[in-house]
Amino acid sequence: MVGDIGDERRVGELRGHQLAQGEQCQLESLEEERQANQHIDESRQNTTEPGDRLAQYQQLKAEDRQCDRQDIGDRVQQGVQQLGERTG
Repeated sequence: MVGDIGDERRVGELRGHQLAQGEQCQLESLEEERQANQHIDESRQNTTEPGDRLAQYQQLKAEDRQCDRQDIGDRVQQGVQQLGERTG
């Protein structure tokens, strides 16, 4: 029947759901905004100055040269040992 108490209750429930869904949308948009702001903050923290990159490169290059020198010294020593074994 039209105007039944059950119908009125359902309409009230629908209105309640609409309000809850509206609040959910607001919460979702606030969460998305918070995440976007967090990403912006993280990107600002991860920036480096141009001079920092050059300093890092120079340090890595120096370490690489030192490793190369050690490798050359080790290979020369191995070559001398192998030559001694062949002639000995």
